[in-house]
This record gives sequence, structure tokens and C-alpha cells, in this order.
Amino acid sequence: MAATFKFSKAFAQEESTSSFIPYTSQVTTNVVKLKNGDYSATIKMQGAAHESADIEDINSWHDQLNGLLRNISSPNVAIWSHVVRRKYSSYPAGDFTPGFCKHFNEKYQKYMAQEPMLVNELYLTIIYRPQPIKALKILGLFEKRNKKETENHQSDDIATLEEITGVAIASLERYEPELLGCYEHNGFVYSEVLEFYSFLVNGEWHRFPLARANISEIMATSRPFFGKVGLMSLKGPTRTQYAGIVTIQEYPSISFPGILNNLFSVPFEFVLSQSFTFLSKPVAMGRMKRQQARMVNAGDVAVSQIDAIDQALDDLASNLFVMGAHSLSLLIFGDDKKTLNDSINIAGTAISDVGMKWAREEIGIAGAFWAQLPGNFQFRVRVGDITSRNFVAFSSFHNFPTGRIKGNQWGDAVTMFKTTSGAPFYFSFHKGSTDKNDKLDPNHKDLANTVVIGKSGTGKTVLEMMLLAQTQKFNQPQNGKKLSCIVFDKDLGAAVGIRAMGGRYYPLKNGLPTGFNPFQMTPSPNNISFLELLVKQLVKHEGVPITLNQEREISQAIAGLMAVSQEKRKIGALLEFFDPTEENGLHIRLSRWCGDGVYGWLFDNKEDTLDLDNCPMVGFDVTEFLENESTRTPTIMYLFHRIENLIDGRRIPIFMDEFWKLLDDEAFQDLAQNKLVTIRKQDGFLVMFTQSPTQVLRSKIAFAIIGQTATKIFLPNPEATRKDYVEGFRLSEREYEIVKSLGEKSRCFLIKQGKNSAVAELNLRGFEDELAVLSGNTATSALAEKLVSEHGTDPEVWLPEFQRLRKNLL
Repeated sequence: MAATFKFSKAFAQEESTSSFIPYTSQVTTNVVKLKNGDYSATIKMQGAAHESADIEDINSWHDQLNGLLRNISSPNVAIWSHVVRRKYSSYPAGDFTPGFCKHFNEKYQKYMAQEPMLVNELYLTIIYRPQPIKALKILGLFEKRNKKETENHQSDDIATLEEITGVAIASLERYEPELLGCYEHNGFVYSEVLEFYSFLVNGEWHRFPLARANISEIMATSRPFFGKVGLMSLKGPTRTQYAGIVTIQEYPSISFPGILNNLFSVPFEFVLSQSFTFLSKPVAMGRMKRQQARMVNAGDVAVSQIDAIDQALDDLASNLFVMGAHSLSLLIFGDDKKTLNDSINIAGTAISDVGMKWAREEIGIAGAFWAQLPGNFQFRVRVGDITSRNFVAFSSFHNFPTGRIKGNQWGDAVTMFKTTSGAPFYFSFHKGSTDKNDKLDPNHKDLANTVVIGKSGTGKTVLEMMLLAQTQKFNQPQNGKKLSCIVFDKDLGAAVGIRAMGGRYYPLKNGLPTGFNPFQMTPSPNNISFLELLVKQLVKHEGVPITLNQEREISQAIAGLMAVSQEKRKIGALLEFFDPTEENGLHIRLSRWCGDGVYGWLFDNKEDTLDLDNCPMVGFDVTEFLENESTRTPTIMYLFHRIENLIDGRRIPIFMDEFWKLLDDEAFQDLAQNKLVTIRKQDGFLVMFTQSPTQVLRSKIAFAIIGQTATKIFLPNPEATRKDYVEGFRLSEREYEIVKSLGEKSRCFLIKQGKNSAVAELNLRGFEDELAVLSGNTATSALAEKLVSEHGTDPEVWLPEFQRLRKNLL
């Protein structure tokens, strides 16, 4: 195919690619200087999630973007926008200890690599042009500035660009903007902005180190060849890419926000480049009037079209929009000629469907290619005047959210999912802050509390346990980052998984010894204070308050007991400190919780077997104790006190299944409300699962739950109500409709973080053995418990036998 390529006339002479690259040097962390004296700065954005947004929101975004262009409009300013659609399926890094979690991660990584995924990356480049080109030439003839003057002018120009860029970043907050700059890697400094420009030149990404050499002379690592039939190639050191370029011949009669969104889910790679150079109001009005006069003279246009220009002139005069010279090109990559042609036809259909006439560039292909580079004004093709409202319709910065693979609170993303748009979604519990002050603060902790709403049978338990398994890579004691996961399980769904992941599981059954003995905690002031609260809770009696004298007796008794050796400390030993003859006294009340008393099994155990400190994962089956109103509160108090004692800088995620039942307990409500706020600073978070959104919203701490959760996951629910999902959990109407319409067996769910949301999938086809571990039931949990009692707790020993025997249970 390479033999068919020849240069078009405009580029027939053999020239170095450096002559088409407009950049000379990076003069600040974020600013690049061009050969003609212009300056550029580039912003990368995540984009706004249009797929799940209401039309009112989309129109509001459109108005705000138009307002931004009006604010920065100047004949000395131009902008380039780019959408880079490229294959990207990198998997989040992380080290797992050998065992089930490592095995699952390796298998899941291979599974996710089976189908290539594509992402859309959004860029906005602002060009500041200190003086018109002609004026610069005149100035060069009649004036020679000294070095000091030149430096002063450059400083002023850079400051102006930085001010414009600052306005843009503030206005683009909805799109999660990030100003491209420099970074360090292996002791060398590299430029993010030059890496992007280099990609536009070479068609592939590589690190671009800061260098003293002229940028234009070192940027090209691939060589473009342009053919007469609209084909071009990029020949690099290791591969050759083929491409074609599509441009717009005729604009649509009307535009609307996201008019080009159909391109964002096509199955091929492309670069969509647009430029917009602002026109002064007099120039814009003059051009519009001349266009109107031509239409009148032609005599073949409708009166409505003439009237439309009159209205546009009024709107321009009223500053409802600004005008600019616009160009658009779509560079499409293909592995071969047929694939490329097929892709161009798909793109052409998407463009035609919104009323635009397109053409495949042939003679102008070279100019269209080089015009992708921000600041390459002279190479732009098919330039037309449009309004700022038109431009932000073509360049709406809509996107499918992908999350962040790196740079999260704990490092790489927890895991990745595939979205319904075909893009990866890198999931983290933490919602990264966009505040630059937070990023600079080494002590800042991002919010990570998560709520998961899902009916039975929609995959909630599998999702919970998969996230728990993937979180184990953050257990990094060698780096001073220990992990302690606490799981409150219901109906034994997590019992097999927790044991298989090397964790401990405590089946809390009414009437059976729990292994809890609070009095064997270290006799610290904090623990002694807690024990006083716990005993007061145990001896509470409706209608019979605790007197001040009894409070003093309790304090003295606990102080006395905690002074003896640990093995002698039991709650039953407290009875010796109280008068057994006192009617309805402390001795009688406490005796229910001791020895053979009705609740003696809860805390009066010979030794405390509850060990949260030395295991990365501990689970509790709360099915029975949630229904026991007498034991529920003291159990919750003790468990959360022990969790609180874990706080020493380690990471503490707390998973709670059917947490709305825990909310029935007032003590838990108070603990949860406090933890929702404080756990972030303790490097932990709550992950709350429930089938019943209504019950959660009825809780007195519903406001705190909604306001203090960074991530919300909604599994399919055809019976979802607007009251719960829109009014309660603040979903948009579109998000609510998505939750209702997702099939219950689709294994899809809506992830909402901040203002963006995405529809992701967890369909573990071919993971039968792993699913048996991730989602347990009464029978498989009993089998696992039996095998652990026979073979010991090491999953490497009992888990293979479990997989063999559990198939007989089906």
C-alpha cells in the first residue's frame, strides 16, 4: 500500500516535518511557545456524562460553555478542541498475597483483556496571539527589542494566557479539568502537553522529555505520507498506521448540544479536531451582512432565512453569542484499506444522521492533518463562520465516564468494569477531589463511603464480595499500610468467601458462645470508660433508672476487676462487687448476662477470641442478632469499640450487608452518623448494602447517608419509585429510568460518583468455581465450615475439597 502514496501538490516538495510543527519551546510548566510568537496551554477533561443526564442539564451545560466563550472572546485568542478515541484497556496494578484473591485477580484480568475497549479523551487548547502576524512582521523591520524588553513582553503574554486559562478551568469545573504540565519519572522531567502534541504528530503515545532543543526538530518520530485518493500513512519506528480524514462540507440547518455524540461509541480509533478563532464584533457583523446581501441578490432563498440573519445580528449585538472561524476534521485510523473505508462509512453515517454534509479529504488531506496541531492556523481547511453556540454544540465535552486508573487515594483503582458504551470504568470507592488545594495537602483524605442498592437476585452479593476480594491488594504492611476489612454479613452470603480469602468468620448465633469477653481488653482509660458504658447498657431496666450511687458502684467494680490479671477477668466476676440481696439491684440485673443467665453466652466467655488486629479480613454473621433486640445494642457497641481501637493509620473498610436493619438500632444510628463523617480522616470508609432504599430513607440519618457517600451503586430495579430514587437518592430522571429499565439478570448497574454516572457490567461468565466462593448460601456455608473444622483454616488445604464436594449440592 505504501507505494500508492504520493504527496499532493501543496506538499510536493520534500520538506522536513519540523517545518509543519509550530512549537519551539516549553516556557513554563504549562505554557508552550510557538514559532510565530503565540503561546498555548492545554486542558484535559474527563467530560460530562451525557448518557444519564436530563435534557435540562444538557441545555444548562451548553449555556455555560457558551458563556465561557463569550468571557474569553478576543481577536487575540483562539481555541482548539480534540476528542481522541483510542484503545485503552490497561488493568489496575496491585500485588496480592498468594491465594484466592490473587487467583481471582489474574483470571479476571485475562477475562477483561479478551475484548479491546476504547476511551474518549477530551482536550481544550487555548492559543494566545500577542499581536497579529502582520504587525509582528512590521515590528521586526523597524524595531529590535533588547533581551530585557523581550523577557518582559513574554512574561506579560504568559500571564495573560494563564489568566484566560484560569477563567476556563473555573468554568469547566463540571468536566473535571486538569491543566497539562510536567511530571517526573525515574529522575527525569517530562511534559504532558508535549506528549499530547506529539501524539497528534505521530499517532502514538510516548513520553516526551523536556529538552533545550527546538521542539519542532525533535517531536516527529513518525513520518506522514499523503496520497491522492484520500489515504495517508504514518510510518513509525516499529509500525505503520493508515488513516483517512473526513471534513465538513456543509453545516446543518440547526445544531444542538452533543450533535456529534454518535461518534463517541464507534468501534474504531479517531482524532476529532476543531478550531475556533474569535472574530471581533465589527468583523463578525460585517461578514453576516455581506452574507445576507448575497442571499438577497441570489433571489432563491426563503424570507425566513433572511429574517434568521437579522435575528442573529440582533443576538450578536446583544452579546448572546460571539462569532468565530471554525474548522473540523476527523482523522480515522485503520489497520488496512478495507477496514479504514468501513470505518469512514460508519463515521459518515453518524455525521449525515445529524444533517451535515461531509467529504473525505483528498487534495487537502495534508493540510487537514497538520491543522490538527493547535496554532497551525495556515493549514486549516474548509473554514466557516459559526456562532459560539454552534461551536459548543459541536464540541460539548460530553463523554462516557471512565474513572481513574491511577492517582486515587490508595493508588491504582480497586478494579475495572466494562461499561455499556464499550469503555472501561476504573472503579474506586474514593471520589477524587478536584480542588487543587486538596491535591497539595498531604493529609487530605478523599471521601469514600459507598451505598449499594439492589434487589435480591440482581448480583449484589457477588458485587460485594468481588469488590472485597479486589480490595485486598491494598494490604501493604511492608509499606506501613495495613488493611483491616470488617464485614457484617447476613444470611451467610459472605461466609465462604471470607474464609476462602484467608479471613476469620464469626457466626453469631443466639444462645451459642460468641467468644467475646470485653473485660480482657487492655485496661486503658478509653477501654475502661467504654466498659462502664457497656455495663450501664446491660443493666438498663425500663422504668428503673440507674442512680448516681449505682453508677459509682459500676465504676468502682470495673476498676477493681480490671486491676486483676487478664485470665481472671470475666463479666461474671463483676457480680462479686454488687449486693445480691438488693431488690432489682445491679447484681440481679447483671446476672442475666453472666454464666447460665439468659444472655450469658454473649460476653461471659473464658477468653476473648475476637481478633481484629492480626487478620486482613473479619466477618460476622449478623442474621440472628439483628432480630434480638436485647443483645443487638450491646453487641454493636462492643464490635464498633473494637473497630475503633484498630485505628492506628491502617486502612479500614467496613462492609455492611442489609445495613438498614442495623439502622433499627438507635446505638448503631448514632455510631453510623458519627462514622460517616469521621472515618474518612481515619483512612477508612463504610460500604453499605441494602435491598430496601425506602427503609434507608426513613432513617433519621438518611440525610447523612446521602450527603456523606462518595459513591452510589444502583442495581436493576423495575419496581423503583421516583420518590426513593429521584427525591431520595437524588438521581436524575434519566438515571432513574436507566435503573428501572436494566434487566434484573443483566448483571449491569449504575455507578454514580459526584455529578457523573456510568452503566457498568459484572458478568462473570466462566467463573463458576469463583462464583461458588463469592456468593454463598446455607448449604455451601455449612460445607465450608465443616471442611475448615476438619482440615484447618488454610484455604489452600480445604478450598479444593470444597470445590469438589459443593457440586454434589447442586
